[in-house]
Parts: sequence; structure tokens; C-alpha cells
Amino acid sequence: MFLAAGLLSAAGLMLLVVLGSDGSGASLRTLDSFHFVASVEVKQEEDSGHPAADRIEGWYKADDRSRWEFSDTDPRLRDQGTIIISDGGSRWTYDGRTNTYSRTPLSADPQRNAASLPTISIILGPLPATDLASFFDQWQNASWEVIGEESLLGQDVQVIEVTSSEGGRSTFWVDPEFAFVLRHVSEAEMYSLRAEVTELEYNNEPSDDLFRFEPPPGSQETDSTSGPSAGSLGPIGGPEVRPPPGFLAPSYLPDAFLNSGEVSTHAADGRVTAHEVRLSRTRGGSPELVIEQQFRAGGLPASLTGGLPVSVDGNPGFRSTVGGEEILVWASGDIVVTVRSAALPFEELLRIAEGMR
Repeated sequence: MFLAAGLLSAAGLMLLVVLGSDGSGASLRTLDSFHFVASVEVKQEEDSGHPAADRIEGWYKADDRSRWEFSDTDPRLRDQGTIIISDGGSRWTYDGRTNTYSRTPLSADPQRNAASLPTISIILGPLPATDLASFFDQWQNASWEVIGEESLLGQDVQVIEVTSSEGGRSTFWVDPEFAFVLRHVSEAEMYSLRAEVTELEYNNEPSDDLFRFEPPPGSQETDSTSGPSAGSLGPIGGPEVRPPPGFLAPSYLPDAFLNSGEVSTHAADGRVTAHEVRLSRTRGGSPELVIEQQFRAGGLPASLTGGLPVSVDGNPGFRSTVGGEEILVWASGDIVVTVRSAALPFEELLRIAEGMR
């Protein structure tokens, strides 16, 4: 799951915010620039199989320039995050998992707001509205109220609670001076979120270099409409594994292993960017063997080259053990393959890997 799943749709709003406890005062202030770092914790009943980004860092400058980095605090995943840069003329989006990037002219996105965090699932930073009331009043089937005042990072904040008619609840800690959200907590039946700014600077004059996009080594440019979409299921219940064209198929699997789930991930233009199969020795059982394949221009990222070096059919690979699970990672061209299991010895994982064609 990637947290920056979509763009907020507030149209072309300036960063003029209202001073006063109820969002209805007349004094306005302009936020010329900012920088913040935030931590994110997401819990949900359905696990996508890939860790969500748990760190966000953002910079903004008032001439429609911003930089957003969605990453992971785990050093093994540090180069698999997402970077979104608005340079005043274009928005550049870089996907570290695939090592690809795209460009969208800002003129093609009239609803842009460079200062707002480009995700619909997390609300941090300046609200895309001129005051608190105009933002929270637009929530459908929900009511909101100020329930208290606190201090965060040396800022006096209002605590605002939003309750939906379905029973979900979201709470925001907002600096009313800049309509700037410092903490966002949401709770629903099968989902919880806690996002919190841990470092903050207002009007800090960030360097212009931050808003220039330089393609990383080996990266490829893709169409600007490309992006993650829902996956498609493959065969379940037998020993067969049928990856899509361009991905590798195992010619050897240990006896008695059955396919308990297979899914491909597609970009918006239809390209398959990832494939995963989970296998078990009992029909409907928990996965005991997982084979993941990810398209990534240039092959293995540096973050996956930790562990013990091994050879996989002549290709460099890396072996590690995490939580009792044996993990083998290597690349065949631009396809990065991970085979992991807590039930099989490493020798079996290597045999599976060397039989993939």
C-alpha cells in the first residue's frame, strides 16, 4: 500500500489562513515556506503484503514549489519510497519500487495546491482551505467540533474531532495561526491511522535545489498516467504458478505445495509491475512459501543488497533471516525476485530460485 494514493482536490487555494479560535476572524497571515518531518502508523485488517511508508518529509515555497518524500525508517527499504516534486512548472513523481518517474505539466492540473500533502488518506500540514470551518464543513455525512486546546512542538493547537454517520472518528491537532495540522488520528472498524509532525519549521527559506528533479541512476521515464491500480488474481488451489509475460515462472516447487493466492499489480496504463504468489501445504492454509517479483528499472536497489552474498544461477543474490524466515533476493534483468519461507531451509529456496525462468 502506498500512502500517497491520490491528490487532494481543493482547487487553487492560497495559503492565507485565519487567526482566531473559531476560524471566523479577520486577520490573515501568509505562510511563505515550511519544512516538516512526520511519522505515520497505519493498521488495517487487510494486509497488502508490502509495508506502507512510515515517514513523510515535506518542503514548500510560496511560488508553487514543493517536495514530498514518502519513505520507510527501515534502512532496507530506504530507496523504495516515493518522491513528488513541483518545480513551479511541472510535477515530477518518482516511484522507488520500480525506479521510474513521470512528469505532469502543472497547467494540466488546475486543482493543484503545492502546499497540501498529496494524499487523500493522511491530512498533515496546511489545510487546503482559507480557514478551519470552510475545510471541515465540506465533509459529507459528518459533524465536527473543537473539543480542546493543547500544545505541540511549542505551538498552541486546537483539537478538532470529526465524527461520521457510520461511526468513524478522526481527530486533528491544528495550529489555527496557519491552519496547519500537526497530528491526525483516525479510527474505524477495521482501520486506524496515526500521523504526527515531529519536526517543524515555518518560513524557513528552503534551498531551491530541493525543488529540482534529477532522475536517479538507471531510472526510466513513464507516461504520467501510470500508477498503481487494483491487482488481478491468478490460479488458486493447485501447484501451478502462472506469472504474467515478462516475469519468471518456477520450474521447481517442493512436493505438496499448493497455490493459495496469486496476484499481479498493474500500472494505470495496463503494464504489470509486480507479481506475488503464496503457497501452502494445506488447501486454504497460511502461506508457507512466498515468491514476489517486482519490476524495477536497473535491477536490485542498494537497500536489498544486505545480508550474505550468494550466487543464483550466476546472478548476485543476498541471503538473510528475519524473524525466523529465510529470505533470498536477487534480480534477473529488471525483475527483482524475493523468495521467503519460515518452513523451508535455505537450500530449498536456492533450488526454487535457480529454477525460475
